[in-house]
Amino acid sequence: MALVGSGALRPPNPPRSFVLVHAHPDDEALGTGGVMARYSDEGAHVCLVTCTNGELGEVAEVPELGTVEEITARLGEIRADELRESCHRLGDIDIRMLGYRDSGMEGTDGNRDPRSFVNQDIDRPIRDVVAILREVRPQVLVTYNDYGFYGHPDHIRAHEVAIAAVARATDASFAPELGPVHDVAKVYYMAVAKSFFREGRDLATQMGIEPDDLFDEETIETIGTDDDAITAWVDVSGYVDRKFAALEAHRTQRGTTERFMSIPAEYRKKAFGMENFVLVSPKTPRVRETDLFEGLSV
Repeated sequence: MALVGSGALRPPNPPRSFVLVHAHPDDEALGTGGVMARYSDEGAHVCLVTCTNGELGEVAEVPELGTVEEITARLGEIRADELRESCHRLGDIDIRMLGYRDSGMEGTDGNRDPRSFVNQDIDRPIRDVVAILREVRPQVLVTYNDYGFYGHPDHIRAHEVAIAAVARATDASFAPELGPVHDVAKVYYMAVAKSFFREGRDLATQMGIEPDDLFDEETIETIGTDDDAITAWVDVSGYVDRKFAALEAHRTQRGTTERFMSIPAEYRKKAFGMENFVLVSPKTPRVRETDLFEGLSV
């Protein structure tokens, strides 16, 4: 397991602790960058677990890093640097890179590569994450739903690993050498409300952009979450600039982030000032929270 920490000094037992399990460098920025920045500023221990190095991501032209071919040859290393810069822009983030190889999309050569994340014995990354949970001892964990938010195999595997690790972290008979058991009080799936996507289409029209170039209806129905299924609406409007700065740090991925980076600054707070989550554990009647730590005595 390859772990990379921020190196910052923290109190040994911060009052609030928060772990996010993401698949690739850059996944942290757009959907959860606001809560990462907010809770870091509020003094929580924010720990980002990134499962893969992102070797198969898009490659934009970044001349100071070399040609596209040169960047591609060491993309995993470059994306690790980009992740560190992204997190530096968000706040005091404890980065844990598990170091697995990007699996690519289903049906691609990368997805069939025996070195890829999805082709590893799943017990390996589960142990990795259990070790982190027992060390960091978070009250809250955020990951993807069982569709991996948009169907990427690495996202789905990250979901499987995170959920299994939460369960095994409480089991005293599982890998006692990894430390004392820990029970994560609340588990959330990151989500995007369908109303957000539809507001995005309206903003696109105001900006003179074809709405389907931003989000078409099929995409909204596939990856959006019904508003009444969202349980947490977290205001991150004060952190939108840092969220976009973090996204901008992933320079090699500009081809996939361009549609977001092209949104004028005056529209960004309205479009990205709220982050959504669905509480999946503990199972409770539907609530409308404004804080992921809501209801916890910390």
